[in-house]
Amino acid sequence: MREIFRSSRSLRGRAAIVGGVLSPNESRAKYFGVGAVPGGDTPYLQQQMYSMAALAERDADQPFSKPASAPQARAPEETADDIDLASFAALLTAKAAQEGWCADG
Repeated sequence: MREIFRSSRSLRGRAAIVGGVLSPNESRAKYFGVGAVPGGDTPYLQQQMYSMAALAERDADQPFSKPASAPQARAPEETADDIDLASFAALLTAKAAQEGWCADG
């Protein structure tokens, strides 16, 4: 029976923190009877949760508009130093033969 009570207490404590009702330190004191921890005095909410007032202000001008899309990435421009794969393979083969890296070169 004690396990059920502990589990229930844990769920209530967590819900109070996640819901922004209590700070972690308040929840620790109320539900677990333990002391405060550094940084635990601030209530938290998830970033995507906005107040109705904030949403109304955001949507006042164009309530159904879509957000601007992110700029599209451009393909890198070729430079004079760029070579195609076949040319690179030929240069690499010549260098390997010149340095004696190949057994049959």
